[in-house]
Amino acid sequence: MDTQERSDTGRKPGPKPLQSSSAKTQYLILYNFVSAVLWLAVLGRVVLLVPIVGFARVYPGVGRFTKWTQTVAVLEIAHSATGEHLASS
Repeated sequence: MDTQERSDTGRKPGPKPLQSSSAKTQYLILYNFVSAVLWLAVLGRVVLLVPIVGFARVYPGVGRFTKWTQTVAVLEIAHSATGEHLASS
C-alpha cells in the first residue's frame, strides 16, 4: 500500500474552509450588531438613570434616544418584507 493511500484512509474530515460572506450577509450582521449596541445603550441609560432620578423621570433622559433606536428598528419590517434575513441565506 502506498503511503499516500494510507494517509488518506485514516484522515478525518476537518473543518470546512472559511468562505467569504455575501454582501447581504455582511450587511445583516452589521445591522444586527448596530441594533444590539443601540438597545444595549437604551438599557444602560435606564439602569443608570433609575437610581439617580427615579422611574418617573427616566423618560426625559432616555425617550428621544429610544425613539431613534426604534426608528432604526423599522428596517426589520423592510428586511422581512423583502426576504432579507439570515435564515433565508
